[in-house]
Amino acid sequence: MNVLGLKAIHNYEQLLMHYTLEALQRVPTIKIYCPADRVGVIAFNLGEHHAYDVSSFLDQYGIAIRTGHHCAMPLMAFYQVPSMCRASLALYNTQEEVARLMAGLQRAFISYWANS
Repeated sequence: MNVLGLKAIHNYEQLLMHYTLEALQRVPTIKIYCPADRVGVIAFNLGEHHAYDVSSFLDQYGIAIRTGHHCAMPLMAFYQVPSMCRASLALYNTQEEVARLMAGLQRAFISYWANS
């Protein structure tokens, strides 16, 4: 951390967050539950899929996200959802990893509609 500097780390994380939010906008039926100026985590759901199902599907491709109510039940009640998916971004993440997440979400969407 001392070699890079806190400002450089913050700038990189902001850039990665912006990149990820832009990419998420291209995933059909995605619902994002965080402001655009967010750094660190992105809460989202994919259509009517339960968050746990999305996580299990992504896990098959080596993509790890968190799911649940994240100790924020009033927020879940506000959005009228039982749970949310949550992707965390930090200095050690890359745009390639974000691309893998997007590809996994696209596969989940396609898989859902192919079986509906």
